[in-house]
Amino acid sequence: MSPFEVSAATLGEAIRQFEAAFSVTVSPYDGTDPALPFTEGEPRRYFFYSNADADRFLIDIHIFRGTEEICPKQNLDYPLQNGDIVDMAGPLVC
Repeated sequence: MSPFEVSAATLGEAIRQFEAAFSVTVSPYDGTDPALPFTEGEPRRYFFYSNADADRFLIDIHIFRGTEEICPKQNLDYPLQNGDIVDMAGPLVC
C-alpha cells in the first residue's frame, strides 16, 4: 500500500481518514477467533481490516516515532505527534 499522509491528533482520527481514502473498514478485534482469544486483564489488541471485496483479516497497528516503535493496542485516543508514521497493515506481532 502506498504511503498516505494525513493530519490527525489521535490514532482513531488517522484510522478514519485511512478508511475514507482507501474504502476500507478498520475496526477493533473482538476476541472471537479461538486461536487469538483475549486474556483476562490484558489490554485489547489487533484490528479487523475489511475491504470492498469482502476480504477480512486481522492486522496489528503500530506507530513509528523516530527510532521508537509503539504498539497502542486498541487505544483509539492514543495521541499522535507530528512526524509519526502509522503502519495500518502490520502483522500480528504484539
